[in-house]
Formats: sequence, C-alpha cells, structure tokens
Amino acid sequence: MPQTIIKLLNKAVEATTADTFRAGNIVRLPAKGNVIMTGDIHGHRRNFERIVSFADLAGNPDTHVILHEIIHGGPEDVRGGCLSYKLLFDVARYKLQFPNQVHTIMGNHATACISNSKVMKGDKEMNRAMNAAIKYEFAEDYDEIISAIRQFLFSQALAVRCENRIWFSHSLPADRYIDKFDPEVLSRPLEMEDIVRPGAAYILTWGRRHSQALLDKMARLFDVDLFRPSEGRGEMAGKQFGSWSAESVAQKGQNQEGGEERSGCGRGSGRGRRSRGNAWRGGGSSASGQGRSSSRSGQSGSGASGQGSSPGWKARQRSKEEIELVT
Repeated sequence: MPQTIIKLLNKAVEATTADTFRAGNIVRLPAKGNVIMTGDIHGHRRNFERIVSFADLAGNPDTHVILHEIIHGGPEDVRGGCLSYKLLFDVARYKLQFPNQVHTIMGNHATACISNSKVMKGDKEMNRAMNAAIKYEFAEDYDEIISAIRQFLFSQALAVRCENRIWFSHSLPADRYIDKFDPEVLSRPLEMEDIVRPGAAYILTWGRRHSQALLDKMARLFDVDLFRPSEGRGEMAGKQFGSWSAESVAQKGQNQEGGEERSGCGRGSGRGRRSRGNAWRGGGSSASGQGRSSSRSGQSGSGASGQGSSPGWKARQRSKEEIELVT
C-alpha cells in the first residue's frame, strides 16, 4: 500500500511536469475549448466528485479542469487528524487519467505543506493535523509518504493563462510585496526559496487586498486582461472577491469558494477593468456581466460556482448542463 501510493504520486509529478500545455511554471491553454476553474477544495470530496462528473473529460476532450488547494480541510480521523491527503491521492489519479486536461496550480496551503510551516484554518494548525493523520495511517512509511506528497505539490504550476487573455492563479502579489515579486519564477525552475516568505511563489499565493494600480501593473506584466482570483478571502475596493465576469466567462456575481466556473478558451476582446461581478481586472474597458449571466467567445462557456465550507450552501447555473455543489 505505501509503495503503491508513493509510485502514484511520483507518476503524478511526471505527468504534471510533462503536461503538453506546460511552459515553465505556467499552463498555457489553447484557443479551442472550455476551462473549469475550481475554488479551494480543502478536502471536500463531494464537491470534487461533482466537479469531475460535471466536467466529463472523457466525453469532452477540449475541456480543461484547474484544481488547487486540495489539502487541509474536510474529514478527520478519530484523533482529529486531517484526512485531506486522501483526496490529494484521488487528484493524482485524476491527473494520470487525463494528463493534458487536468491541471493543478499551487495555493498558499500547498506552499505551507511543502515547507512544513504553520498554516491555520479555523482554530487548527493544518500541517500538524494532516501530518498526524499520515503518521497514524502509514507509521514507519510516514517519511516517504510525506516526501512524495510534498514533491507532487512542488511540481504544480503557478498559474494558467488562456489564449483569450484570462489569467488563473490562486492569488496575486499584495501591494506591499509587489516590488519583491520576481516574475522570472514563471519561466525558471522553481526553488525551495521561492516557496517560503518572501519568495516569489509565496508572494503569488498569499496575496490579499489588491489595489487597482497593482492590477493594472500585473495585467501589463502578464499581458492579460482579466484575473480570475481563486483565493476567496480578503477585500478589494470594499468588495469581497472570488467570482469573475467578462466576455467568454460564465460568472456568478458573488463571492464563492470550493466550487467551479467554466469559460470558453477562445480569444476575447478589449482591455479589462474591475467589475461588479468582483473580477480582478486591469486596463481600460471590457464587457462584464452581472448576476447569473453567461457569455461566450470562441468555444461556448457555461458553468456554476460553488462553496466548499458553508453548510447548506448551494449554487446553480441555469444552462444545458447543470451542477449543484453542496456541503
């Protein structure tokens, strides 16, 4: 069993780094197709399974799924240990099943796990909780298992860029750290120094409260029009951020976590700006939606947003395909 898991994770590392669309630490998606972007999964198995079902990658070869923040949350063992690593194993299997359609990107909990630094969720230190559960299950094989987990997380890309100039990442550098952010991290090999504060990957995944001036600067730096923030906490210009809206983007105008959204990958038009749909935007003007709207560019886009942790929360997108995410 332990060696099977280690082999699985090692193969997932190989598949992640060999991704057809991977260029450095960015996944660059083609113009044709759809992309489904999740919020923080945090061990939420039911939402993960519904996302997998909704995506139906076997039946939709031009669809891509972006996953992140798999660990830290969800079920616990009898001792209170975090069992989210089990879902990470399933994500590795999903990646191996669809190596060029499933893309995982790094979040702040991944950087914390890789560096074994403290990270709180609620009133619990999550690395300690997950490590305890792994030790309880794997005993003398703990060191090999945790090493394989960290290597898989370390192999993840930092961002995804669509041909229509939409950028997906867990967060963006905060204003106060922008001068310390090294954009070369997107093209050069990732180092451990990048993962810990104030490394470039750390800064990219832990950012909060972004000004419009920063968004404009990052839009020019990354040559994009729209940022899709995966991190659902924090505020920007007095608004909670988490959802997004623009041409070719299916959006829901409220803050969400742990669900999914789908957009067309075809090229959009116009420069972007911040919208009432709580997108992160840079530049001038671009069409934006409100409420439960869906718009299209290139390939058709439809989707929904969900939340990973609020009891009883549901979200639906009215379209030909429908997904309901619940806790």
